[in-house]
Amino acid sequence: MRFVPLLTALALACGSSTSKPAAPAPPPPAPAPVAQVEPAEPAKPAPEPELPPIPEAPPPAPPGAPRPYVVKALAYLPADTQLVIGVDVPRVASTPLGAKLREAFVGADVPAACRTLSAAQWGNLVISTNGAQKFVVVVDGKLPERATLACVEAGVKTKGAKLQSKAIRGRKVYYITGSSDDNGWVAWLKDAVIMASSEAALVDALDAKSAKLGGDLAALTAQADHGRMVWAAGVVSPASLTAFGAPAGAVPGPIALRAGVDLAADTDIDVVLGSSTPAGAAAVADGLRTLIAPMRSAPGTAPLLTGLRLGVHGSDVHVTARLDADITRKLIDAVNVK
Repeated sequence: MRFVPLLTALALACGSSTSKPAAPAPPPPAPAPVAQVEPAEPAKPAPEPELPPIPEAPPPAPPGAPRPYVVKALAYLPADTQLVIGVDVPRVASTPLGAKLREAFVGADVPAACRTLSAAQWGNLVISTNGAQKFVVVVDGKLPERATLACVEAGVKTKGAKLQSKAIRGRKVYYITGSSDDNGWVAWLKDAVIMASSEAALVDALDAKSAKLGGDLAALTAQADHGRMVWAAGVVSPASLTAFGAPAGAVPGPIALRAGVDLAADTDIDVVLGSSTPAGAAAVADGLRTLIAPMRSAPGTAPLLTGLRLGVHGSDVHVTARLDADITRKLIDAVNVK
């Protein structure tokens, strides 16, 4: 066991042979303070370019003499009428919109009894409404009584309804029973065909002693541009303007509305808004500009307003618009008449 003391002595020798401890290393220099960098301000979006002012519309064309079919229709329109609309049926039928309406209301399965009728036989319609589901329609065309009734009867029969007749004010009238969808009333006169939404409305139209449309709306109806494919006349009350978003009291009185639309490859729209004073017309124009401003920059509506013009001429505000063929086609495609 001679190695044990040797190893022990070696260990003690190594342990006792210590040198002076080395001086501690100086602490590293403190890092230089980092300069605080202010965060960069986010870039501001470029301001939207201001749209140019709406181009000025010329003065409205002076109204011409009323068409004979309009004068005739005024003798049947009830006194409580609030809106009058004229439709040139043959011209509308020749457009893509007419084709869509025909497809929606008639469909591909046209009853044989209806195939002899044509748009030309309807001629011009004058439609009146009181705004409460009361309608009276005056048909100026040569709508054949027997063929039309056969068509109506064939159409309502599929719904379980029935065409009947009765006498009102000494005239034979026809009406539909047994259907919740169809409830029309019609009478053939010597100079026109009168249709109505109810028996009361038809009586109102046929009774010569019943008050008929007069005053401002009758005058506006006579002054509308009856050469348009579709035209309209109405008197808009201040309450209705407020309901559309106009500030209360902004327009001092009712607005006389005349409008016309021609629909072909392009669509031309012409609207005259008549006020009682030039100041009222200016207020209407300002309200329209405020309403239209966001629509002119919105992607969905801006294309509709590229052809818009607006002008104030005395007590009238004249608004015109032209929609090109592409926009016209898209609008017709979007029409849902079902």
